[in-house]
Amino acid sequence: MYRYLNNPEVPSRQRALDNYQPGDIIVQQRTRDTRYYIYKNLQEMYKAYTRMHPVSRVFNEVILEGPQKFRLDIDTWIKDEDDMRYVVRTISRIMRCLVPSWDKEVFIYDISCSHHIVVPGLAMDTSGCCHMVANIICHILATRVLYVVDAIDLDVYKGTQMFRMEGSTKHMQYRWKYLRGMSELTPIELFHKGVIGHVSGCRMVDTDDIVALALSSHVYRIPRWDEMNPEEGSTYMDTRAFTVRRRMGDMTILDRTRPSYCQLCRRVHEHENAYMIGNRMYCRRYRR
Repeated sequence: MYRYLNNPEVPSRQRALDNYQPGDIIVQQRTRDTRYYIYKNLQEMYKAYTRMHPVSRVFNEVILEGPQKFRLDIDTWIKDEDDMRYVVRTISRIMRCLVPSWDKEVFIYDISCSHHIVVPGLAMDTSGCCHMVANIICHILATRVLYVVDAIDLDVYKGTQMFRMEGSTKHMQYRWKYLRGMSELTPIELFHKGVIGHVSGCRMVDTDDIVALALSSHVYRIPRWDEMNPEEGSTYMDTRAFTVRRRMGDMTILDRTRPSYCQLCRRVHEHENAYMIGNRMYCRRYRR
């Protein structure tokens, strides 16, 4: 048990990340105090987890940067089943674009007044990849179920993120997260599919394909000049004017295919390329 995840002001023995090894599972227990536990594998964690009374299950998975499953955190209850089916169809459509041979498995978890949706069979390289796919999905959903888009939490795609585990509730709230149609923990054969950082057996989605889909989907708008922050050097450009050259971590290098107007430089660029970090595009000519 550890009191801190990565607090540099405390001794190493109290920091979970200093004692983490690749393949371990880190979980966060949230009561009046926060505690972290490290398990050597998913089987060990599941065995300890199932021994607890449901009221004692107040755990989040600690998702570290690296390969992870795609998920949506929807902070509202979707009452209309047609709307939920549309959300799932949209996710499935995007995943089939990225991986045509995908097995079409989507898990819906209900949490009293909200939902988690997880795609168990696929894994993406980074949290930034998941964030980009979430933006594509939101862009499509906004044409029909805007209230769902407004409730999608896009802050769950960070370098280190907590995500409620199946069978857990928040402290003193008694709102458990269960797979749709269930009222208790699923067997480990299903449980592991909802663990975001457990990607063993998952098919990796090519990051270049994600970026190419984001560009072709036109999820980036061109705002007014007063909407941008010039200090950042980032801009919203016509994404149809670029193709993907290569990826370097979360950075994607773009090649220009035709002239387009740059709002940041306030001019038309004919030959200058650009790059992306996450879902923001950066102009190479800015302040040059």
